[in-house]
Amino acid sequence: MACLLVILVLLLIFVTTAEAGAPKLDELQQAAYLANVDAIRQLALRDPLVKMAGKMDIDVNRLEAEHGRSALMLCGYDPQVLTVQELDRDCTAIAKLLVEGMQANVSIVDKHGDDALSMAAVRGMTNFCVYLLDQGASSNRVNNKGQSALFKAAAHGHGETFSMLAKRGANISHVETETGRSALHMAVTLAMTTNDDDDGKHLLFLKLVLVSLLNVSSAAIDEPADALGRTPLHYAVISKNHNVAKMLLEYGADASIEDDYGIAAMHMTRDQETLTMLLESVVARAESQHARWLLEEEKQWLEFEADVPQDEL
Repeated sequence: MACLLVILVLLLIFVTTAEAGAPKLDELQQAAYLANVDAIRQLALRDPLVKMAGKMDIDVNRLEAEHGRSALMLCGYDPQVLTVQELDRDCTAIAKLLVEGMQANVSIVDKHGDDALSMAAVRGMTNFCVYLLDQGASSNRVNNKGQSALFKAAAHGHGETFSMLAKRGANISHVETETGRSALHMAVTLAMTTNDDDDGKHLLFLKLVLVSLLNVSSAAIDEPADALGRTPLHYAVISKNHNVAKMLLEYGADASIEDDYGIAAMHMTRDQETLTMLLESVVARAESQHARWLLEEEKQWLEFEADVPQDEL
């Protein structure tokens, strides 16, 4: 009898936990969550008839209770979805039905400050993001942590989504509020975790971010530093990742920049190969700056000579 009672209690706990973990969604939200295009299409067709009958059981902008998200924001969050390509295709189709057919609001934000664009960027749904931008979503909106859609795309290594957002006006140099980390910091973190199964994709993504930053400014590789005053190069050296450090230096990272504790990246390694590489980069940078200074001095002298009469020289 006691054993039976224990089993019943455990069963009750299991059921209660399962119910608590399951999202409490209405019909429209559930269909979007599962990325079920056919179900959304049927609801979209039913919506005008429901409204004509004076019944308002379908509210496209209704928010679920836990996070405050609408059907548009929930699209494709079912963890059983197999590929990003399928998810992107279906959620783009669903977005068109919700926005054009049912007047869904693309600018709604949840309790965390995220909107549909930010949530789509996390999963690398580029076409879905393009559609949301075309419908008025802001490329530079940030959530409660100061994370933009581009920052989230970078944090998850979604190169196509990152590039599209950058071309559509997203700020590549934006930093997260609490940590001060930039998209480049996130790309470096991913690249440092690259293994044989990645086929070097995270290193390729890092290169993409570096090229994008250079199109803005050469200083963007080192600025802004994070909340500790550390550049991405600091972290590459600390993590003893020679290849990532080398790539950063090739794109102009400065190994002499000091963090808030007065420590530069070149002070953070005992590895002779890495140390030599860092020191050579510092010397090369100094030589380049000196060469520019000499050219500027020569230019100023030539301008002076041109302005002064020959008999006064």
